[in-house]
Amino acid sequence: MIRVNIDSAELERHLKTSPARATWASREAFLMAGGHFRKKLKADIEGGKISGPKSKHPVTVAEGPKRGGGPVSFLGRFVRFTVGKSKGLLILKLGFLPGKIRFKAGDQRITIPAVAKIHEFGKRFKVTAKMKRFLASIGYPIKRATRYFTVPARPMIEPFYNREKSNIPGYVEKRFFEKFFGNQRPDIRI
Repeated sequence: MIRVNIDSAELERHLKTSPARATWASREAFLMAGGHFRKKLKADIEGGKISGPKSKHPVTVAEGPKRGGGPVSFLGRFVRFTVGKSKGLLILKLGFLPGKIRFKAGDQRITIPAVAKIHEFGKRFKVTAKMKRFLASIGYPIKRATRYFTVPARPMIEPFYNREKSNIPGYVEKRFFEKFFGNQRPDIRI
């Protein structure tokens, strides 16, 4: 949650006399913050600035450089944000939000948030005969003794949030005042 503290009688007067404008300015500030931090997160993911081990598996090594940023760089184009209300407070959600885009993985369909979650926390998959045949058909045979694939954790959201959490309130405040007062911002202490 982002909290904006106001300690100015002049600003309090403006907020009480123009609650509709304050509501509009708040929503606009959150929308601008969402767009700004979405672009930064997308750039980090696509640029390979995520923590965690880089994959050494031949499939991901062969596919990674084409995208320019490593094994999960393709997820950058799916970063989304939304602004909503919960209990009277504006909420900014940033990340891989549910949508209609799905991938076919074997006999199942998997959504982008599910793919991102697998990479964020890591996962161990049992290797099936069908998977072995598919990988062999595209030129990546695996050993007969291989029973599991392990996708290592490659955190994307948490490191970004930890790095940017101190910047978010200031960015929202600045944009709020720009929208609320326009070019005629009075001298106000925050």
